[in-house]
Amino acid sequence: MVAGTVTSAAVPGARAWDVVVGDRFIAAVAAPAPDSCLVALATAAADGGATIESLVGLVPLGGSHPVDSFAFVWWP
Repeated sequence: MVAGTVTSAAVPGARAWDVVVGDRFIAAVAAPAPDSCLVALATAAADGGATIESLVGLVPLGGSHPVDSFAFVWWP
């Protein structure tokens, strides 16, 4: 079961963000984020063993659909 909640936020004139809220983190990825990235973050939302490093590794920074902006809020 996926514990993450995925939402999109947009304000006129500002960048839109896709946001994943998990048990131990909040991730904001510039929208439209690749579906594979959002699914991976939502799946990791319930992983009690996830580290901030493993979460950042789920954000594609290269390839055909790179993400150019993202942010994490993390609490252990």
